[in-house]
Amino acid sequence: MSHSLPPFRRLIASAAALAVALCALGAGIAPAVAEPVSPQEREQEITSSDWWPADPDARRIFDPVSANHREEGGTPLTSAASPTVSGVLTLLRFGTTRPVEFGLIRFWRKADAGSFELVYQTFDIGNNGEFSASVPAGVYRIEFIGYRTARTYWQNQPNFFVADELVLSDDMSQDLGTVVVEPNELGFNRISGNDRFATAAALTTSLFDGSSRAPVIYIADGLSFADALSAGPAAAAQGGALLPVLTNGIPQVIRNELARLNPERIVIVGGTGAISTAVEIQLASYVDSPNDIDRVSGPDRYATSRAIVLDAFGESGLNAIFFATGRNFPDALAAGPAAANLGGAVLLVDGAMTSLPSATQTLIGSFGVADTYIAGGDGAIRPELEQAINDASASAQPALRLSGDNRIETANRINAQAFAMNQTYPDFAFLANSNGFADALAAGPVAAAFGAPLYLTTESCLNAQVYYDLAGLIVSELFLVGGAGVLRDDVAFGPLC
Repeated sequence: MSHSLPPFRRLIASAAALAVALCALGAGIAPAVAEPVSPQEREQEITSSDWWPADPDARRIFDPVSANHREEGGTPLTSAASPTVSGVLTLLRFGTTRPVEFGLIRFWRKADAGSFELVYQTFDIGNNGEFSASVPAGVYRIEFIGYRTARTYWQNQPNFFVADELVLSDDMSQDLGTVVVEPNELGFNRISGNDRFATAAALTTSLFDGSSRAPVIYIADGLSFADALSAGPAAAAQGGALLPVLTNGIPQVIRNELARLNPERIVIVGGTGAISTAVEIQLASYVDSPNDIDRVSGPDRYATSRAIVLDAFGESGLNAIFFATGRNFPDALAAGPAAANLGGAVLLVDGAMTSLPSATQTLIGSFGVADTYIAGGDGAIRPELEQAINDASASAQPALRLSGDNRIETANRINAQAFAMNQTYPDFAFLANSNGFADALAAGPVAAAFGAPLYLTTESCLNAQVYYDLAGLIVSELFLVGGAGVLRDDVAFGPLC
């Protein structure tokens, strides 16, 4: 049984960069699972989320047990009338293996050297776990999910970025034998440096291993948030990243990282009051030509946001726009990777106003975006401004407001919409301090490149609903962004809060 597929693709980070991200950045944290409530209470919390299906077997129940994904009984490629993939999907739980009756198998076909597109998925699994799918010829990475409790990839690979590829031609098929999935333990790692600049450099190191040039690096004022909020998803859309500098200088750790990244293009966001002409001159030494460095700015943060969106998406177009207030940072932080996952942008508006500037109205109308979202509650963006956004939009549907009682819950709601509702199932997630912007700004494009959400929590503990949502997405690795002064080790080891 085939289904209409959401239009998302997965970019491929290099294996070397991934290894750095998983093992060697900052102070690594041993895998741990917080257990603040009983399994019954935990299940009740999980299933109370408004995006869980009613069928109990379709709910994600998180089991803190070891996950040794494996496949058994596979056979070599054999001739067939058409390219098909078949096998038996089973779930190993508490020492007992049983057929998966409700599962999902997804086929990602290589689109180019750096990305895979989801071209086929099936929920059609027999009572004994049998599955069979006919797919177009191509190079594939195959993803197996059982009962929303566990996930593995073809030939026992733990995540998409290292998954083995299967080549299917028109006259060949593959019997995978018995595929066994197990509930997995949520692991924690930390990406950090001595300060915000070193943490930003560590983040880009996790994305680019130096084997090829970075397509684009956005440069923003590291002591302010306004210009960088729209720059993150713009950088992600172009396969790039974001690095902070000072108004009148470039920290040495950023200089070193720029030299290593060897970017093809640099985009400075903000005027000379944010990043001086002297810094622009210094940045020119990291690209091939002065023509490879651009400054995108406007007379205020809202005009700069418009300029960033137009520069990054003016030719490619947009699938979605997230509107966030420019008066504060939390809502826009989480919206960045979410927007990137949906092929969209973050556009700043003055949430205290009741109308939109004519330039913003024109920009919104020019893109003709069908999906629009309001990040934050009425206190962040007034209802009158929401109506003005709807009036300016070409969408037949009003903007969907994504909000919670606080900034952490708003981020959860944004991620539920962008990642859970369309069954993205990211392998990784990123976690930042809800009360600071420095680390999260640089983390946004990196999270987007890994197809991962960015969650927020307090300095001292992991928000309980964040934990449950991570379990529901079957995330296997959570990256804490920043040092112990920003997110304590208790965030990884519990208890939840």
